[in-house]
Formats: sequence, C-alpha cells, structure tokens
Amino acid sequence: MSSIFELFSLQGKTAVVIGGTGELCGAIAEGYASAGAEVVLVGRDQSKADKRLETIQAAGGQAYFVSADASRKADLQILLDQVLERSGGCHILINGAGVNSATPFLDIPEDEYDRIMNINTKGVFLACQVFRPAAAEPCVHLLHVQRCGAQSQQEPCA
Repeated sequence: MSSIFELFSLQGKTAVVIGGTGELCGAIAEGYASAGAEVVLVGRDQSKADKRLETIQAAGGQAYFVSADASRKADLQILLDQVLERSGGCHILINGAGVNSATPFLDIPEDEYDRIMNINTKGVFLACQVFRPAAAEPCVHLLHVQRCGAQSQQEPCA
C-alpha cells in the first residue's frame, strides 16, 4: 500500500507561489515543500522571505526567493525567466498576492481602490498570461487565492 506521501508526491515539480511571503500563501508554500516540490517564494519583502525560507529548509524542503510586484507584467516576466533558468519550468502556479485596506469600505478613495484591484485582480490576470504559455507540462496547475476583509456595519441602512 502506498503512503500518503507517495500518492501525493510533488518530487521533481516546481511550485511558484506568488504571495508566498504572506501568511496564507506562505503556509501553502510550506505544504508544497513538504510534499517534495521545489518552491519559489514570490513577494516584495526579503526579510519575510528569509524567515519562510528558513522554516522550509529546516524541515528539509527546497525553496528560493524572487522579488516581484504581481501588478507589473514586466516583473512577472523577469520572474518567469528566473524560474526557467534556475528550475527548468513551472508545474504549479499559486496566484496569492493580495492587499486589503484598513479604510472603511465606503471611505476608500479611488487611488486606494485601484491599488487593491491592480494587485488582487490584475495580478492574477497578468500571471496567467505570463506563465501559462511557458507551462512545464501540457497543463500547469493554477490556484488562485483571494481574501477580503470585512467589517460589520456600524449604522443601519436607511
């Protein structure tokens, strides 16, 4: 009988985790590494990446960090080029970069809304455009992770 690790092994696969320096996608990255994938953490904060890389490597996983802004297609193309050069391809793409706002919803100014949408929505669109044509297999496995904050309404609607 096969073990769970044999059945779900990701040995020899590369998982690119955009947003991997955050909490949710960082935990996803650790899971992929524990299943044997080489993980590429993608984010903007080297110090957060260093902590996550240390955790992954201490558990016996393989991972490295590439800095990129998910809302910029040029950054994503550079990311892909680095992944192809260092890892040979991408088998799994996690689109998990995201930002939120502490500003109450009805008070969010347009420029802040644009920043949120550029990262949370446009980033997914651009990453798919950049990575899908270069998939390491006929089908690259995509996972899109989005989260939103919510707050209770303080005053009843009239």
